[in-house]
Amino acid sequence: MIISPKNERDSALTFGLKLVARTFLLVRLERL
Repeated sequence: MIISPKNERDSALTFGLKLVARTFLLVRLERL
């Protein structure tokens, strides 16, 4: 199974965005 560099980069970007969004939500919940 071969994964193209573009596909790998996109999945990494999606993972990063999910991580940032989760951290942002946790910070907001803690401030309430």
